[in-house]
Amino acid sequence: MPVTRLLNPPPPLGPGRLWPPLDFSLGALACCGACVFTNPLEVVKTRLQLQGELRARGSYQRLYRGVLQALWLVGRTDGVRGLQKGLSAALLYQGLMNGVRLGFYSYTQASGLTDGPGGSLIAGAAAGALGAFVASPAYLVKTHLQAQTAAAIAVGHQHNHQSVSSALLSIYRREGVTGLWRGVNGAVPRVMVGSAAQLSTFSSAKDWVTRAQWFSPHSVLIALIAAMISGVAVSVTMTPFDVISTRLYNQPVDEFKRGRLYSGFVDCLMKVCATEGIVGLYKGMMPVFVRLAPHTVLSMLIWDVLRQRALLYTHRRDSPYMNTHSRDDAERLCVLASRRT
Repeated sequence: MPVTRLLNPPPPLGPGRLWPPLDFSLGALACCGACVFTNPLEVVKTRLQLQGELRARGSYQRLYRGVLQALWLVGRTDGVRGLQKGLSAALLYQGLMNGVRLGFYSYTQASGLTDGPGGSLIAGAAAGALGAFVASPAYLVKTHLQAQTAAAIAVGHQHNHQSVSSALLSIYRREGVTGLWRGVNGAVPRVMVGSAAQLSTFSSAKDWVTRAQWFSPHSVLIALIAAMISGVAVSVTMTPFDVISTRLYNQPVDEFKRGRLYSGFVDCLMKVCATEGIVGLYKGMMPVFVRLAPHTVLSMLIWDVLRQRALLYTHRRDSPYMNTHSRDDAERLCVLASRRT
């Protein structure tokens, strides 16, 4: 192998792009894998956010008093399976929403649209809005199923669905197609804020750690540290939007297919603040953090690792490095090139 080739390697590969269906699948797979571990915390978060709905503090019985006590109460009353209520709907939601969201964000990143000032925030918000809209029916059913429980520990409206398919069919028969997207006006702002915070901080933190050269360029620790920073950011910014979204999705509807409690995002925001105070917007803050932090770490880490492997395979297969370098050197150069994306 010529020495000049090592000192002056060919120009780096262009921005790494994956086949869109593959990018979608990697994002969906990563977040579904994280969801299996964090769904019990999602169940607890939903119950805490519905507890004392539109009632002043101290005027209702607090069945759920914290993350550990709530997990114990749900497990004791509904059994271990109760801690995984709504898992099928949650996996459907994670697959659809994050497949679209991460796939779209990857495309904008590879196209250079995130390079300008605020590019990551705008792209992350747009990706989140698109993903939230597409997956809204799955989130609607997930919220209904996770709120359902025995009367002794029930909070919020009880819809009493039997399964994901029966829930979708029941909502469609009662409210039509638009009923499946009821609550989307709360979901879109929620995911826009969370996605912008998550993806922009993950990308920025990853670039910062890479430039600091604490680890080798292809070390999994780079993605791990970036995901931990991202998890904190998304948890802090997302909680109020999460509370409003949960309330809008779970509220009952009248004979005119309108929500009985809230007419929309702003109405829900005003009513919660008026009856429960500002702290009402931060109900379930601890389970939101406890769930979102590890979920973000797991999903971002798995997504980054899967995507880097796919990019490496694509680059290694198509790269001119393979014709001029040994396999190990070619792989190293391809990894460095893919990291630039």
